This record gives sequence, C-alpha cells and structure tokens, in this order.
Amino acid sequence: MVLIINGDLVNPPTSPSAFRTLTLAAKVYCLYDILLEVEKEKDMYYKFLKRYGCMDFIDSIIFIGEEKGIRIDTKPHIQPTLVVDRIDINNLWLVLNYIGFDIKKLL
Repeated sequence: MVLIINGDLVNPPTSPSAFRTLTLAAKVYCLYDILLEVEKEKDMYYKFLKRYGCMDFIDSIIFIGEEKGIRIDTKPHIQPTLVVDRIDINNLWLVLNYIGFDIKKLL
C-alpha cells in the first residue's frame, strides 16, 4: 500500500514531531510505502525534513502525479484524499485513523 503526503504539509504550522509520528505509524505499524509529493525542488524538502529527523520513514520524494495511493493533502485533488491544513497534535489521531492505525492493537 502507498501513502502519499503532499509536500505542503511539511511546512509550518505542521509540527515536525506529529509528522514524524504519522510517518512512523504508517511505515512500521500499517506497512505503507510513504511518498512525499512535491511540485519542484526535491532537495529542499529533503534537507528540511532531514534536519528534523522526519526523513527516516519516507521512502521517496516524488513529483505530483507520479504514483497512486491514498493521500493526505491540502486540497482534494485526487481521491481517496484526507484534506487537512496541517499535521499537529490537534488532528494527529484523525490522520492516524484515516490511514488505518489502531492503537488498540498495540496494547
């Protein structure tokens, strides 16, 4: 399964710790291949995310439209898409629920 995250969601007000938690849960517990989708400048996103330890669970940075999968985006471009304006502590459980993460399975 493929999870595509729009590159705009790595920018503030997204919390780096919430973003890292999302990618950790998606990769380790839900077994997704995680792709960050950007319009341009892959290196800029890589350097920014690497600085905060957020590249650890991302498989690749791709350009828009290169792959198909479930999406987390700022706009409903392609379905299925969860539309959010940020990833932070206030909506992290909503996003984790969307990707199928179930905390009860860990207990």
